[in-house]
Amino acid sequence: STFGAHGVKAVAVAYLWSIVDPSHEQRTAEIVREELPGVDVLCSSDVLPEIREWERTSSTVLSAYIAPIIGDYLRAFEQEMAAGGLPHPPQVMQVNGGCASIPDLLARPVNAVASGPAAGPAAGAHYASDTKAPDRLIIIDMGGTSFDVCMLRDGEPVMSTDIKVADQPIGVNGVEVLSIGAGGGSIAWIDSGNSLRVGPRSAGSQPGPACYGRGGREPAVTDANLVVGRMSASAFLGGRRSLDPSLAERAMEETIAIPLGLSVREAAAGIITIVNSNMASAIRAVSIERGIDPRDYVMVAGGGAGGLHAAELARMLEIGEVLIPRSAGGLCAFGMAVTPVRHDYVRLHHCHTNQPRVATDIARVFDELIAEG
Repeated sequence: STFGAHGVKAVAVAYLWSIVDPSHEQRTAEIVREELPGVDVLCSSDVLPEIREWERTSSTVLSAYIAPIIGDYLRAFEQEMAAGGLPHPPQVMQVNGGCASIPDLLARPVNAVASGPAAGPAAGAHYASDTKAPDRLIIIDMGGTSFDVCMLRDGEPVMSTDIKVADQPIGVNGVEVLSIGAGGGSIAWIDSGNSLRVGPRSAGSQPGPACYGRGGREPAVTDANLVVGRMSASAFLGGRRSLDPSLAERAMEETIAIPLGLSVREAAAGIITIVNSNMASAIRAVSIERGIDPRDYVMVAGGGAGGLHAAELARMLEIGEVLIPRSAGGLCAFGMAVTPVRHDYVRLHHCHTNQPRVATDIARVFDELIAEG
């Protein structure tokens, strides 16, 4: 009744030892559903039946937090697609790098968290089949606000169970994507030590970089690329939009060039150098700092701004081959269309390794997981 009085829309149920016996969680869920019909109820023994109760609880709470919003949206989307004549139920991208049906996703909504960039490896693998190292890829995606980097190693995306959202662990196994604030809209500024910095603050699409002519007065990476001549003012969006170089130059001059005693072009070149350095550091973090030599890899560059910076990033890291796909601007969206269906199943099994039947018992657990799959 307290939950009802507060308008609670979802409830997470997580008990300490439900991984051994889920019956109390299941009974609690039954009572909540009886008392609060229509409320989403998620049990930790269904979402992530793993030992380590903090991660399991966090995963369940995050699932409950997003369940009402994405549930209403995805069910309406599914009905709309069916009414429009789509012959098959839609699939939804998951953080584990695979797709799932909408009912399967809503059973574990946490799998939708950070799922967009997780399609990068699938897109990279699709396009890089003819490269020198189709099973060793560094996939970068530089959009308007962020720069994402992930890897395909020995033909498989690098996975992690340590992914967090606002310091909350999602718990489930997901494609490891490192994101930093570096994109076409990243704003250049001068810090208290009179040094030039770029990002993480972004101009977004409204007002956008100064050259968009929508009122932006601060220089962004796109402005820098325009000022140094890397972009055509008349060919933006295939000529559907024109950019204003004079606005980019004015923002560059007022905010960066005059305070630092530089020419406008020097200021723009400095912005490009710094944002490239930031992105190269992100690539090093997922490769060199983990004992992986990026020179053995092929770079697949996506995102609206990726092609403007990919060659320099590859040169900085001594990567010999760069691939810019035809669908670079929507790399991860394309990746969702070529990714397989994937479900991850987890089961806790407690045993002593010196028991005579341990091998048989573990084989039975795998048989149960296979049957569940």
